[in-house]
Amino acid sequence: MVINRLAPCKFYFSSILDSIYLSFYYVYRKVSKLTNQERQEEIIRIVSLRGQVSIQDLSSRLGVSEVTLRKDLSFLEASGLLVRTRGGAMAATKKELIRPLEQRRTEQKEAKTRIAKKAREFIREGDTIFLDSGSTTQELALHIKDMSLRLVTNSIDVLIALQDAPEVLVFALGGNFRKDAGSFIGPQTLEVLKSFNIDTCF
Repeated sequence: MVINRLAPCKFYFSSILDSIYLSFYYVYRKVSKLTNQERQEEIIRIVSLRGQVSIQDLSSRLGVSEVTLRKDLSFLEASGLLVRTRGGAMAATKKELIRPLEQRRTEQKEAKTRIAKKAREFIREGDTIFLDSGSTTQELALHIKDMSLRLVTNSIDVLIALQDAPEVLVFALGGNFRKDAGSFIGPQTLEVLKSFNIDTCF
């Protein structure tokens, strides 16, 4: 008799679990079919609500690869809509004041050189890469001057570093010039960046 009484409950509980599973499945399927623009708008919404989010969390929520999300975050940061952090992103309104460029160039010089040398190992001849603004990406630019590449950047410092690199085809992104970072940002920057098929972003 006990088994008979529990059987309907067990069936009911199993049905609830099935319903929950199907709900999550269809939500996942719906999110994974978002267009690039819709996905980026969802990223902005999540970052705005939470203040900060990891790439792993975004990948789980949106059902796309971390490689795709890194490209999305680069696009969105270039437009000034968020700020990339190590392993994720944070709301642009919570970003700390940027230290002067000259100060950042001289900080941890040896570490930046090691990072640049390691990053070069992930770049292949003929790649199309994107270099964001920053003293570390400027250092990377100095270490790839002898390679044959297509390079897209919104950074004045990167442009200057590559002005005597004959085999690097450089594309400069325009837009609103951010003087404290030495870079171009905004909707125009984002739209032009979307026209490139980027292999690797730094």
